[in-house]
Amino acid sequence: MPDPDRAALVTRSFEEFATGRFTKEEVLNALTRSGLRTRSGSIMNPQSFGRMLANRLYTAFIDLPHFGVSRRGDFDLLVSDDTFYRVQAILQGRIQVVGPHLRSRPDFPLKGLVRCADCGRPLTA
Repeated sequence: MPDPDRAALVTRSFEEFATGRFTKEEVLNALTRSGLRTRSGSIMNPQSFGRMLANRLYTAFIDLPHFGVSRRGDFDLLVSDDTFYRVQAILQGRIQVVGPHLRSRPDFPLKGLVRCADCGRPLTA
């Protein structure tokens, strides 16, 4: 049974990072301020946070290749499969994260959002 407070922060970390609006560091800093800690109670470092975001266990999927085990567990998931795979795509660079300098341009509110229907590349002014 996961700790409800920690579980909510883990779920929130995946959901916020999956939006593509925040970098891994921004999400980690925000959730650290909200109380996200390791199991031992220390502040989570960027490497541990990256491992957490890559861990399929949060989707209730057990993957132990050394033992030949790869199946859905019989416990509640904290992160949906869709959210998990979107996070993986961002981590692997298949989905571009919009940085803070691109988000805060009031003179270009649609920057990064409007894309070409043919090639999918961002349209420019």
